Amino acid sequence: MPGRYTNTEKPICNHDSSILTLHLKVFFIGSIFFCPLNTIAQDNNSTDWRSFIDNLSGSWNLTATMGSQNLHQHCGGKWVLQQQFLRLQCEAVAPDTSGYESIYFITYNSEKKHYVFHLFDVYGGDYSETLGFGTHEENKLTFQFDYPDGLFQNIFVWNEEDESWKMILRQQTENNTWKLFAEKKLTRITKKHLKNE
Repeated sequence: MPGRYTNTEKPICNHDSSILTLHLKVFFIGSIFFCPLNTIAQDNNSTDWRSFIDNLSGSWNLTATMGSQNLHQHCGGKWVLQQQFLRLQCEAVAPDTSGYESIYFITYNSEKKHYVFHLFDVYGGDYSETLGFGTHEENKLTFQFDYPDGLFQNIFVWNEEDESWKMILRQQTENNTWKLFAEKKLTRITKKHLKNE
């Protein structure tokens, strides 16, 4: 006999070897792609960045004056998507007849070390495609949006004493000064913290 294996046995051995090689390649490629993602997920799973914005969780009454209009909204804050985002959803309630609705999604970019603010409201895509990037300092979280018509800031100020929020909205003028757009107040109705999720 020319060898230990017959001609019909050799392809079977080669086929098994090919499968093994393929499995090793898949494992190697998977290690490249999934290990960094896993590391990022672990960084973003830290509760450090969540502890401050967790104060937005729960139910709120929002009041404000915007120009000549008085705003009255009900808002609900809740952690979603495996606690990667704090969602704050607001809608106008009586006596406010504007029909305004908005949804905020706030998260944190652990690589760039800043907060990220996704804003969606009844005005559609003209403004929702611009993200706000935020920094946390003491009791204040300042988000800045670089809109096509200029810079805009939404500053969240936390008052621990009465557990309320103030939202200062302002826009940059042509001479680079800041002009107040609106000031909103969130008064707590119910409270639900991250540790209870």
